[in-house]
Amino acid sequence: VPDEVIADKENTLKRGLEDVHALMEQKRALEYQVQDLRSRLDSTQHRLDDAHRQLADKSSTADNLQTELAEYKRRLALFKTTLASKKSAPDPADTAQKDDTTLTGPAKPVIHHVPRSSSFPPNPLEQQPQDDATAAGGGDEEKGDDKDEDDTAIEGEVGGGAAAAAKMAEAE
Repeated sequence: VPDEVIADKENTLKRGLEDVHALMEQKRALEYQVQDLRSRLDSTQHRLDDAHRQLADKSSTADNLQTELAEYKRRLALFKTTLASKKSAPDPADTAQKDDTTLTGPAKPVIHHVPRSSSFPPNPLEQQPQDDATAAGGGDEEKGDDKDEDDTAIEGEVGGGAAAAAKMAEAE
């Protein structure tokens, strides 16, 4: 076999080996790219899963908020209805004046002023503000009334004067 043919075959083998080495390098580079893409895919998948969980949580929260909002709207409507019915209902004070058997109780009794004799003790509810002379027990005498001492003491006592009470005690 001529040397040229052997040399040609050796060159072909060398080029083939070089091509194989180049292809192996490309294969390794592609494997690195595949690993990188898989890593990115895993990371993206984790982020996507997290996003799905967050979306589910937010959806659940939104559902809860909508339920809560519906409850508040229901309560508001009930409150408005109650308020409207209270506004349209007659005033209990008006019905109590017309009908003494309502739940608010009978009307308050009217207290009439009854003249008092000297035998009854003074009623503190009937006491009226007086000037200083009347409170001391001598107010009627200064005005020129011709009343006796006992009447003056009783009237002074009605006014709440301490001197009038002492005069009444002396008169008894």
